[in-house]
Amino acid sequence: GDEMIVWGSTSRGGVDVRDGAAFNPRTNRWRTIAPAPVGLNQAGGPSPSTVWTGQEMVVVGSRLDENNATTPPWSLYSTGLAYNPATDAWRKLPRVKLSPQASTAVWTGSKVLAWDYDLRAATYDPKQDAWRRLPDAPLEPCDAAPEGAATNRVVLAQGCGHALWNIQADKWVTVEPKADRSYGHGRVVAAGPVFLIAGATHESDANGLVAYNPR
Repeated sequence: GDEMIVWGSTSRGGVDVRDGAAFNPRTNRWRTIAPAPVGLNQAGGPSPSTVWTGQEMVVVGSRLDENNATTPPWSLYSTGLAYNPATDAWRKLPRVKLSPQASTAVWTGSKVLAWDYDLRAATYDPKQDAWRRLPDAPLEPCDAAPEGAATNRVVLAQGCGHALWNIQADKWVTVEPKADRSYGHGRVVAAGPVFLIAGATHESDANGLVAYNPR
């Protein structure tokens, strides 16, 4: 809309990075934003977990060390943060029972939908400042980074396979796999009513671009 917000770090070298900046393309200027209450290094990749709600930037993630463990050690689940650029202020979200090692999030139009590679899922309501646990995503359990994107009707969740979250019906729908091969290791973006998936097969023996129409 008005600015691009850059924040955080993916470094696991023990540095607690909390600073950030916002760029305004109309004025061609950067501004420093307020430091966050905690530093997260597992919130932007490989599975993006940052969404824009229309008022806030919501980040779901954790701080991992070089051994892929959380810091501090007792922090077993993901942490959430929200930044409001109008007030230049952060707030902490309630903890959510999602894997700190791999989770992703999308904006449904009214809530943040997040899920992890253990297939656990939850929605966050900014108005209520509360999480709601959902049924597990109907995907095959595997060690794959979760990915996803949303249209105004559905959310496409990707792991080892694909599943749809029907926003209006408030339920998961199983997606039948593509007959020849599934490009499950790639980025997912919404393009109008369809989804585009660019990446490689699980065995990395092929890559390509696939379009999926949920209708």
